[in-house]
Amino acid sequence: MLKIAFLTDHHVSLHTKNPFGIDTENRFLQLLEVIQQKKYDGIILGGDLCYLEGDAETYDWYLNHLASLDIPFNIISGNHDNSELLVKTFKDYSVNEDKELFYTKTWHDVPMIFLDTAKGFMGEKQYIWLENQIRQQDAKNIFIFMHHPPIPCGSKLMDSRYAFLQSEKFVSLCQRFPDMVFNIFAGHYHIERTVFHKNIICHITPSSYVNIDPEKEEFTLHPCQDNSYRELIWEGPDFSTNIVCIP
Repeated sequence: MLKIAFLTDHHVSLHTKNPFGIDTENRFLQLLEVIQQKKYDGIILGGDLCYLEGDAETYDWYLNHLASLDIPFNIISGNHDNSELLVKTFKDYSVNEDKELFYTKTWHDVPMIFLDTAKGFMGEKQYIWLENQIRQQDAKNIFIFMHHPPIPCGSKLMDSRYAFLQSEKFVSLCQRFPDMVFNIFAGHYHIERTVFHKNIICHITPSSYVNIDPEKEEFTLHPCQDNSYRELIWEGPDFSTNIVCIP
């Protein structure tokens, strides 16, 4: 069995204390404490590590806390991150000539693809690389981690103002492989939702910072502000996922 914890949108603020009255540092550390107790095989951080923009001091803060856990971890960039700055702290990673951070990793025989949508879109070289990676897969289920959901997900604010800019292009790529199911794990929308579109299943994970009301066209806090993360479990050929809330 393989158990992974997917965390996203922490917006840790070392310089602006308690935005919206929330201790962003403590909320993230609460997640790490629970994850350590539950003995996950790995952690994936889904982007927007920083509050407003990528910050070297904040990335150093993350590295210090993650390194103390003795649990392997992977990171992707969000629109409030700077991929080039991030890899200066997390030296196992590198960016390409377009300053994008994307790579693959296999956990317990489960291949995973990690994409960079920090700019709100993906460069052409990343698309070419992604298609090559898909062609090398021999499984029906493809597991992809990216910050932005690649399809509209029913949030009036996010779909209209902050959506992924290449939805049609991404869907078209997936449609070239009609026998495959693309399991996408994303954040960015600050809600919990699962959306089905053609051969894409998009699992959106809520933020540990704030979550927003998907029914509102303006930024409005959601009534539920639980600190939470997504659990991913592979047991042989079976896969399941759910949200874990921190009391």
